[in-house]
Order: sequence, then structure tokens, then C-alpha cells
Amino acid sequence: MKSNTQYAPAERADAKELQRQIQLIRQEILTRQLLDALPLFVTVLNKHRQFVFLNKTMVSYLGYSTEDEILGLRPGEAVHCIHAYENDAGCGTTEFCRYCGAVNAILEAQRGVQNEKECRIIVQDNKALDFLVWATPITIKGEPFTIFALKDIKHTNRLRALEKIFFHDLLNTTGALKGFANLIAETDDCDEIKEYSGFIGEISERIVEEIKEQRDLTAAENNELNVTFENISVKEIISGVVVLYKNNNLAEGKIIKTLNECGDEKIFTDKILLRRVLSNMLKNALEACDQQSVVTIGCKKVNNEFDFWIHNNSFMPDYVQKQVFQRSFSTKGPNRGFGTYSIKLLSEKYLGGRVYFETSKEKGTTFHAVFPK
Repeated sequence: MKSNTQYAPAERADAKELQRQIQLIRQEILTRQLLDALPLFVTVLNKHRQFVFLNKTMVSYLGYSTEDEILGLRPGEAVHCIHAYENDAGCGTTEFCRYCGAVNAILEAQRGVQNEKECRIIVQDNKALDFLVWATPITIKGEPFTIFALKDIKHTNRLRALEKIFFHDLLNTTGALKGFANLIAETDDCDEIKEYSGFIGEISERIVEEIKEQRDLTAAENNELNVTFENISVKEIISGVVVLYKNNNLAEGKIIKTLNECGDEKIFTDKILLRRVLSNMLKNALEACDQQSVVTIGCKKVNNEFDFWIHNNSFMPDYVQKQVFQRSFSTKGPNRGFGTYSIKLLSEKYLGGRVYFETSKEKGTTFHAVFPK
């Protein structure tokens, strides 16, 4: 545990000061009644970002019986953010907190600026939370506080992403499918018909895979995903992923190489989910690199584990590194950001593995998905 802060101030009110502030808010009966009546999650924070009031909606959402169990905590600590206890100074004090919408909204409010931001949080068991947060400075009996309100937008973001996938991505793909079907209708050349039929098969498989991926991600988030473990070939799983993307437009002008040190060894896992993890890793690597770049997919055995890895020559800046596994975070524009999140969710929650990355300007970026044999 580290005692220093890498971002927001670490200091907290002592027990006596905290109780005084809590009682001060409790004396504002009208304010409490108004905030309790709101359907939003509404809290009041002191200058140390600690809760001195939470409305009934927020207390219920967090799963506590009374607000007394949460008073004195900071927002990330209350929702069990995975970074909230990396420093003993708590929520807001790690290097990851530099890019947290909640902390930054609160700090701006403390500087006198009312503001609104999006906040993405990963909590225990890789569960993801998406909030729209508002922070408003307020003075109560001459003392500064912050009204901090939250709205759960997880399902809104999910719906927008699905609309993007189905109304844009899949529409473009089905357009290509229709184009090849028209070419078949217009030709009598058997060789051309065979070639076009092959393209149609590949595109159809891609559409089906995209739909299944979205279905399984929803099931995984709802703890409804069924897994079937079996012994499968490492060589087979890697070659299958490469074949899936070799004719994809993302791979156009790029080179996919394979470096499999595990040969045809067997791994006991869910074939479909592992293929989905590696496919997303390869897809992200292809999207992140320029034309003529080389993307390498490989596997190596370390102790009694299989380390599947994918490398490209791009470098991830700090703000990307700190948010890359967050749900809804993407460098590719709005309504995206489920690829790396699903990699981590499926690998660590369902396949018993772990996911991490290495990145540098000199060596590029390598994502690893490590699983027991």
C-alpha cells in the first residue's frame, strides 16, 4: 500500500470534524427532503471528497441499509472501484484517477465550476459501471460543499453501441454481401461464381460471429453465459483466428504473422470464448496500426500456462493505458469501447486467465491473455 497521492489531495477530515459536518447537513431538513425525493443518485461531499450525505436512492443502489454505513467514504470506495484501495490514501489518489470523470468533476466543482462528465469504473469481479455525473459547488452555513449527482448510463451506452454495430457496421457488411450476390447473378463463369461464393461465405460468417459476440457479451455481463471446457489445439485456435481476419478490410495493406511456440499442444478451455478473446485482440491490433505494418499473433508456454499474445508497432499513450480495459472507453470514436473490456471480462471471469499489456515507443504494444494449461 502506498501512502502518497499521485493525483487528488489525500487528506481526510478527522472523526470529530466529519461528524460535525454530517450533523450540519442533517440540520438542513428541507435540503435533505428535496434530495431524497429525487430519482437520481444524489450526495453531498465535503472538501476532502467524503460523503456527508447520500439520498435514499443512492443508499439503496449501493446496497446498504442506512447512509451511516457509507458516510466518510469517497465515491470510488463506496462502489468498490478496483483502484480505490491501491493507495492507502484511497479514492482519487492513484495515477488511474487522473482520467476519472468523477474525481475531475468534483475537483472542478471545488474550484467553483459546476460541470458534467462521464465516468467509467471497473469494480470487483470485472463488473463495469458507466455514470453521467454532475458536480455543483454549494455553500451551507458559510462552509463549502459539493453536490455530487450520478445517473447510471450503462444501458444507454450499451444501446448506442449496439445501434452503431447493427445500423452501421453490419449494414456495411451486408452491403458487401449483396454486392457479391449481384455479381453471381450477372455471370455465367463457374470460376467466378465459385470465387464470389467463397467471399459470401466469409462475409456471412463474419456477420454471424458479430451477432453472437454481442449476444454473449450481454450474457456475460448478466452472469448468464454458459461455458463448455474441452481440450483444443493451440495451433487450431490461432490459425482459425488468422483465417477469420486475413480477408477482413481491417487487414488490408497489413501483414499478419504467426509465431506459435506451443505447436499443436492442447489447452483445456472454452473454444468459442477463447477464439472470441483472441479475435478481439487481433482486431484491436489491426485497427491501431498503419498500412504496411506487421501484426504478430503467437503463443508461448510459461511454467504450466499458455501465454497468447498479439503485437503491433503502435504505442499507447498514458491516457489510453489507464483506461484501456474500461467499458465504453475507445480511441475510435463514440459508441465503441467494448473490445478490450470483453477481452478482460471473458478471460478473467469465465476462462480463469489474466490479461495485461506492455507498451513502449521503442517496442510497440503487446497484449497478453494467459490461461492455465
